[in-house]
Amino acid sequence: MIALIGLNHKSAPVEIRENFVFTSEDINEFSKLFKPNINFKGMFVVSTCNRTEIYIEIQNNSEKEIFDTVIDNLSKFKNCKQDISGFIYTYGEKKAVNHLFKVACGLDSMMLGEYQIVGQLKDAYTICDEHKIISSNLRRLSEKAFETGKKVRTETKINEGAVTVSYAAVEAAYLYFKDLKEKNILSIGAGETGQLVLSSLVKKGCTKLTVANRTHEKAVKVAKYFNAEAIEFDELDRRILEFDIILVSTASKTPLVTAERVNKLMKKRQDKPLLMIDLSVPRNIEPEVGSIENVTLFDVDNLQDVVKENYDKRKGEIAHAQNIIDKLVIDFISWLSTRNLGQTFSKISDNFREINRKEIEGFQKNKIQIDYTKAVEYGDHITNKYIRLLIKNIKTVTDNGKKADYIKMVNELFELQ
Repeated sequence: MIALIGLNHKSAPVEIRENFVFTSEDINEFSKLFKPNINFKGMFVVSTCNRTEIYIEIQNNSEKEIFDTVIDNLSKFKNCKQDISGFIYTYGEKKAVNHLFKVACGLDSMMLGEYQIVGQLKDAYTICDEHKIISSNLRRLSEKAFETGKKVRTETKINEGAVTVSYAAVEAAYLYFKDLKEKNILSIGAGETGQLVLSSLVKKGCTKLTVANRTHEKAVKVAKYFNAEAIEFDELDRRILEFDIILVSTASKTPLVTAERVNKLMKKRQDKPLLMIDLSVPRNIEPEVGSIENVTLFDVDNLQDVVKENYDKRKGEIAHAQNIIDKLVIDFISWLSTRNLGQTFSKISDNFREINRKEIEGFQKNKIQIDYTKAVEYGDHITNKYIRLLIKNIKTVTDNGKKADYIKMVNELFELQ
């Protein structure tokens, strides 16, 4: 059984989501909590600024058992004392597959149709594959999700003019400063999100751009590409007075910009307005910064005006995209059901043949006078006949493997391990 336990920008605010961000090392360590469970088959963990989703495959467990186990382990692993049930969503097999396919298409993103999620899913797949925690069924699920995303983007206009959260941040800056081109802008962080920010700023005609990054060599490389200036990370306190807009997008687990630091800065700025945009999760700017006079602070959850405009432009494509997804979900569930049923048939065949072998050996030990060769042939014949009959009837009763509870009953009936 495949199940999903997750939280995203729709179910939980950033102050909750930031507590459940997973690094590559976190994913590996988290999986170790499940490996002693003999029913654990594999795990696929997706962790971005807008979501943390855990796709898990466990055999012969009820959905409730899976959900309770994962949520309990998640709370313990992240040392979370509060009740998170109100922020978590849990989906059984078909809904879990449908959800991942929607995520891969950008239908579940804050910015409808955005493409950045594809790279994030592929990174998650690579991490889980390297840690050897992704099962063959979850591997197939991930690959089908990528195929679904490609098909939807090819056959619909869902990503036509689609934007990223980085773009939304720049649009928010433009709404705040109509003379955006004249402003001095600092991007702290030179990763993928930081580069997308710079790209959007350049398209807006901004030229007074500066980049800071912990690894200065990367800041220099990115700054050169965007015709910007690169500064050392430890120059920030000295140079920060120069900027009208500061955008932060790093992987730091603790705030880089504190309220105390900004308070000191604003006294030197003589009430000159400062716009700060935090695109990091966990947040890199302390929330208290937003209450400082003449400072405006946005985080990833404060970009709703741009998000709504983006959604309105493309919402007509959602139904078309969902029709494609629905068909591909059915295909995957049918494949999975048949695969699960195939394992049951294989075990039944092995059991019948083992019984036949033991009975023939019993005849030999008791020195019963029989034609051994003919006895073996008859045993194989009757075994295969019963197996074919069982397979035919089990396919009918389980709706070709779609009724998971019936498959579980068959496994228990024949004592299949």
